[in-house]
Amino acid sequence: LSNATTYLNKGLEFADNEESKFACYNELGIINLLQNSPEKAIEYLSKAIEIKPADELLIMNLSTAFISHGDIANAQKTIDNFPSNSELNYLRFIQQSEIFKTTAEFDKAIATLEAGIAKSPNQEPFLSCKIGEIHQKLGNYNKAEEYYQIALAGNIN
Repeated sequence: LSNATTYLNKGLEFADNEESKFACYNELGIINLLQNSPEKAIEYLSKAIEIKPADELLIMNLSTAFISHGDIANAQKTIDNFPSNSELNYLRFIQQSEIFKTTAEFDKAIATLEAGIAKSPNQEPFLSCKIGEIHQKLGNYNKAEEYYQIALAGNIN
């Protein structure tokens, strides 16, 4: 990944349009997120979001970087900008549940994912798996199994 970082930084030097800059900032942010460097990830992803403020995956990545950095307020502020009419709206529910899990508000995390199922029924298997994970973590093994069975009954996208 260090070679990729070098090339992307060089790419920034020569980027002559916003799309090229966005691509470099976004990729540098993701690399730093994967390397557990949330501060650097936030730096790059924040520059990318200035260029494309409604990019759903970028919003998710920036919010994740804030969570990793322990900045829950900015994680929430970022996810609040998720476009409500997006086909990827279920991701907003997942990220909101991650914020609630970070603050140990597990009931809210589950309720958020259940609301996601109501809004995006085609994502029920995936969201049910996430609910199962929370129940498993809490030691509610019967409830976890119930949600895992729902997930297995559908096609996880």
